[in-house]
Amino acid sequence: NEEWQTLLPKVLSRHLSTKYIAMRKLAEIQENFHSTISILGKRIIEEYKMPYIHKSLKPNALPNRRKGMGELDANDVLKQHTYKEGQWRHVYVFSNIRFEVTDEDADFYEDVDSAAKAASNELRAVNLLGFDAIEQELCLPLCAILDYRGYRVLCTAVLPDMAEPKDLIDVYGHAAELGDEEASTAWEDQQKKLHQRLSRLGVAANIKPHVIRVDDVIEEVIMASDVQMFIGKDRKQYLMSVRRVLPPEPPTYPMQGDSWHLWRTVRPELLMSSPTPVNPDCFTNFCGRKNREDNKALRMMFNRLKKNVIPGFAHFLDQHSEDDPTVESRLSIMMHRHGINMRFLGIVGRAVTGTRVRRVIISEIVARVLKHDLRKRWRNQVDKGQSSSLAYATRAVLVFNYLLIRSPESDDYWEKTVGPGIRECFIGAIALKGDQSWQKLVDKQAVARRLTQMAGIVWVRWPTQVLAERDKLMSPDILDIKERIKGGSVVPPECNPGYSFMIEALRTDHTPLKIACLKSASDSFEKCLAVRLGTHPGVLSSSGDAQLELSSFLQFFPSRAALERAENAYRRALCVRPQWKEILQRLG
Repeated sequence: NEEWQTLLPKVLSRHLSTKYIAMRKLAEIQENFHSTISILGKRIIEEYKMPYIHKSLKPNALPNRRKGMGELDANDVLKQHTYKEGQWRHVYVFSNIRFEVTDEDADFYEDVDSAAKAASNELRAVNLLGFDAIEQELCLPLCAILDYRGYRVLCTAVLPDMAEPKDLIDVYGHAAELGDEEASTAWEDQQKKLHQRLSRLGVAANIKPHVIRVDDVIEEVIMASDVQMFIGKDRKQYLMSVRRVLPPEPPTYPMQGDSWHLWRTVRPELLMSSPTPVNPDCFTNFCGRKNREDNKALRMMFNRLKKNVIPGFAHFLDQHSEDDPTVESRLSIMMHRHGINMRFLGIVGRAVTGTRVRRVIISEIVARVLKHDLRKRWRNQVDKGQSSSLAYATRAVLVFNYLLIRSPESDDYWEKTVGPGIRECFIGAIALKGDQSWQKLVDKQAVARRLTQMAGIVWVRWPTQVLAERDKLMSPDILDIKERIKGGSVVPPECNPGYSFMIEALRTDHTPLKIACLKSASDSFEKCLAVRLGTHPGVLSSSGDAQLELSSFLQFFPSRAALERAENAYRRALCVRPQWKEILQRLG
């Protein structure tokens, strides 16, 4: 955490050499972080339901009351004779990383899938606040999500201890230099700075502050009511548990349970596109005095999503889907860029008119229902203590056989599992079915490709090739089941080659080598923008930097074209973060 937080401010440096050296080091730290959580997280999941004495990575035990990162103690080791069932929860802390299995919060969120979505919201909120938090000198923890064998693990770097009034002298100076009165003044100054920086961060994230009453005391809430903020013993100001920064979806239709507002949230892109700031505590008991006004504003933003954004996106798909062969693999990326949650696929499908794109949408819906069912089957194997990879491959080929082979068992599976899953998870999707069966509406090969990608399955040979030789898939046909890791995107690890090329180009005085490195860096950044990071402000900025530097070494017309590409990349970055000082200065 210390190295990560020290390097992050340099990402916004005006000096390109300082900026890209820091970005390459951050990418390396993130790759090492992902490698560590892959090794340890997979072992934690494999042994998750084993008896405590048989676990190689033994968990700590924390009371059901949530402790902060800084409260973790080496003495919190689980002792079965001390803690009774239901009084503690597992927390794994290894290599200064906290591993939190979302299954532990299933009762709180009412089911495992909802707890997993809440963990995803934590990562989305960290990515939303990332660049603005750096500008305001606020620290967010390095975190990532690991999906493996149906379980999701939220992995977070352990933060330093929280500074308390009794630590004033230790934190703000030595007793010989700073007395109690001066330390108290320093403490109050830090609290004021934290409040000011949070206010500016809330404005940048389009979040509306509100006032609530707690025990007859009026308090101003700048972010969400349960966002944790503190001053660490390293004098840095930290934010954590920021998942509730994303406003909840208005209850416009019957919601299941009482915890829907904790995980059923709007996309960050929709929040940033709102013409007015949004209160993230809407439709909760912490909404504040102007709850009717704030609830109405959130409902209007949600109505704009349904009446304007989704129909506009559907028209976009109708216009471009016929000549875009990648719409199948990029559908989720395009929806997220428009601020549309994947649970609204049914509404998008009703709005499109093209036959091909509707078939793609229905195939995506079915693939996601099958993914949830497959993960549930894998979790059942983990709960039984099954560690053999053959058992998980057997469950996977069973689902693929139901998908690709027509039989009485598969018809029963589609009727009792797929159909109810679509009605439960995707609003409005039932209207896409009409009088036909789901099996006739989908492209089964597209479903198989998407399910293979989302489940992390590696085949020895593609299923259609196997089924051409025999009429059934078997467990030896699966080579491996990979874990999936989603990390914070302030510095995407995919851009690490581009950062290395930029450093070499800025370091060398050899003009041909400089031009070659700048072209390679530009190609690397453009590849990242085309695949997944098309609206990532940091990658857009890096692409503009490469073109801007390259323009100095080209002849007139190629140089002018490079300057135009740089300006285009910078302006696209400003569309995502309008008040980015570095980019505004580059554009003059």
